[in-house]
Amino acid sequence: MLADIGNWPTWAPTVTSVTTTAADLVVGTTAELKQPKIPTAIWTVTSVEPERGFTWSIPSNGVVTTAEHELHPMDSGTEVVLRITHKASMGRPMLQ
Repeated sequence: MLADIGNWPTWAPTVTSVTTTAADLVVGTTAELKQPKIPTAIWTVTSVEPERGFTWSIPSNGVVTTAEHELHPMDSGTEVVLRITHKASMGRPMLQ
């Protein structure tokens, strides 16, 4: 269900539409994600672990945002973890 990003709008109220470049979630797939009150974003899949999760990223104005989606089996079901990181250069190196 998590890897079927095209169907996210059917169960995730924070996603209004998704358009992908591939039917299957593989490295290099891009997804145009539309969310309420957030500019449309085009994410690129950077890693996939079948049945375990995937990672995608998007560069914007010198900042790379990465979102990791992980599935962890538990006795009572499955825990879903979403981790978002932002990386940016903070100016010139201070080395001489």
